[in-house]
Formats: sequence, C-alpha cells, structure tokens
Amino acid sequence: MPPPTPLLARLPGLPLWVVGDRDYSSRALRAYVWNLSARPAIPSKWNRAPVACPSWVGHNCNRVERPQVRLKEWRIEL
Repeated sequence: MPPPTPLLARLPGLPLWVVGDRDYSSRALRAYVWNLSARPAIPSKWNRAPVACPSWVGHNCNRVERPQVRLKEWRIEL
C-alpha cells in the first residue's frame, strides 16, 4: 500500500476527520493525523489493542474498504 502521508499533505484544507481502513492503523499514521489537528477514524487491526474509534466508522467501513479492493484488483497505483 502506498503511504498516505504525501496525499494528506496535499489536501487544500485541514480535515476534521481522516477515515481509513484497518491497513492504515499504524501508530505513526495516527500521530501524523493528530499533528494535522484532525481526528483519526481508523479501526485497529484484530491483533492490536483497541483504540477509541467512533461507532459510525465500524458501521461504514465498507465504504472505505470496497473502493480500495477495487483499486487493488485493477492494479491502479495512487
């Protein structure tokens, strides 16, 4: 997976939330998002300690994960 930090740095404004799937649940990315004055809405992987994540993220995780799967199937690089 490509690192998301260059993409986040190119955003025109500051986001309130950064939503991602479980593949992006690293501590480094969470710290980067907090430094942007945004809140990470990224659920933790099953083998890691749970982190505070809004309930709407878990209910809507397919909206994030399905497009990523399609991109992987088409082998498009961002």
